[in-house]
Amino acid sequence: MHADSPAVDDLRFVQRPLMDDFLDLVVPLGHPLAGRGPVELAAVSGEDWTTLPTTRIASSRRCAPPPVLHRAGALLDEWPAVPAGIGHGMGCIWCSG
Repeated sequence: MHADSPAVDDLRFVQRPLMDDFLDLVVPLGHPLAGRGPVELAAVSGEDWTTLPTTRIASSRRCAPPPVLHRAGALLDEWPAVPAGIGHGMGCIWCSG
């Protein structure tokens, strides 16, 4: 989903999913979800999310609608800083596999 895409529940548009987009969840070592298999979106409700400026809007929409709570954590400027920040406990992130 592009950052400028309408929300999935926007009634002005008819939207049909064309395919599944599986994502990897990146969490720090020692996180309760680390090393698990597939994770449901509800399992990360309330987590802090590390994002890049270009993905903040898209990731917010991906985690909507409630009951999944999407809390903005660290906002980092470059991709190499994201895994490093997560490794230091600055939240988690979804990324394409």
